[in-house]
Amino acid sequence: MNEKERFQSIQVTGYRLQARRVTRFLPGITLVELVTSIAILGVLSLMIGSVYLAHFRLFSSQSASIDTSAQNKIAIEEISNQIRESNGVVDSCLAQNPCGGHQSGNSKLVLQLWPLNASGAPFDPTTNAPDYIVYRLNDPPNNNNFVKTVYPNLTIGSTRKVLTNKILASNVQTLSFLYVPAVPGTSEVTVTLTTQPKNSKETPFTQTVKVYLRNKI
Repeated sequence: MNEKERFQSIQVTGYRLQARRVTRFLPGITLVELVTSIAILGVLSLMIGSVYLAHFRLFSSQSASIDTSAQNKIAIEEISNQIRESNGVVDSCLAQNPCGGHQSGNSKLVLQLWPLNASGAPFDPTTNAPDYIVYRLNDPPNNNNFVKTVYPNLTIGSTRKVLTNKILASNVQTLSFLYVPAVPGTSEVTVTLTTQPKNSKETPFTQTVKVYLRNKI
């Protein structure tokens, strides 16, 4: 049977050939490729996280050191200026103004100052009743705080402001004062302050300064 006769036979019987559908498979991701991709992403995430954590710790460490250094500098400048303006370092306070019974020592400094009049100017009290400023470590449980306390002599009308345990520095490890009489009319005070940054793993910061009294009594 030739092709023409076969075509005529198909038309007579009413039979139709169904067209075949050709299915194309698009390229996809295999399981191995998926696992490999996840592994690579995991390694990259760990690397990025490690770098971020290292930089964060370094930043925190530097920030703590800078804060501690700035705190010490402010405290040292405060006490240095006050020492220069004082009449001198005294072992203890007079009965007219007992200043809480504090006495100068290795970890405590008592400064004697002239009282202030109504205009805020210092004057020489004829009654020998000066003002006092005490620098020391606070009492437990706050004995890691370097504090300043001002004891004005209110009985003679001193207008110096009362100040109680103003914190100059915190996390203090050591505080020491060395009072050395020098040439007549002057004296030298050495102040050493060591503080621990908030991060206990950081190295403590120590600052020492020598101050010469201008108005030694």
